[in-house]
Amino acid sequence: MITELGKKYKIVIMGDTNINIQTDSLETKLWNDIMDDEGLRNSMNSWWPNRQHQCYTWINGGKKSWIDHIYVSNKFLQDETITGAGIDTGKIIYKSDHRMVGVRVNFTTMVGRIEGMPKIQKTRPRTVKATIKKNKEVYRTIAQNREDKRNEKKGKKKGFKYWETELNKIKNKITRASTKKKNKKHKQK
Repeated sequence: MITELGKKYKIVIMGDTNINIQTDSLETKLWNDIMDDEGLRNSMNSWWPNRQHQCYTWINGGKKSWIDHIYVSNKFLQDETITGAGIDTGKIIYKSDHRMVGVRVNFTTMVGRIEGMPKIQKTRPRTVKATIKKNKEVYRTIAQNREDKRNEKKGKKKGFKYWETELNKIKNKITRASTKKKNKKHKQK
């Protein structure tokens, strides 16, 4: 069943298997053979190959066993979807005789999206509204100075002054073009 699914999907199997892969039992050998045949790898073995002797997820008195696992498709390891694996040893937020196992997943790689999603929220444009002309200019100067400082940090050319200058350039071009047309028509008469 896993083989058929593995042709179409990337697979993650996780949980308490009650199979301690550190033992040499027949059960363990069969389990490891099945996982290998299906193209699944133990995330901890793959991520920490030299620390297998330190891995255990279940403690009962003096007994320790590594029975909680996360198996992932080889594809996840090859395309760097799995970016980390570990066993929690602190047990700060949960009470259990098992230690929590986990993997860090890059979901962007997993689902095939590109990085850099579009902004959901746009920055509110700053507008100056004042009925007293003197205050309007003071407020505009304060807002412009703040925006200039922020844009300076980001290396952007934006803000009141920049756009005011750009709009004036466009307005001047339009004015010159319309003046030339008027002059041309006047000369033709």
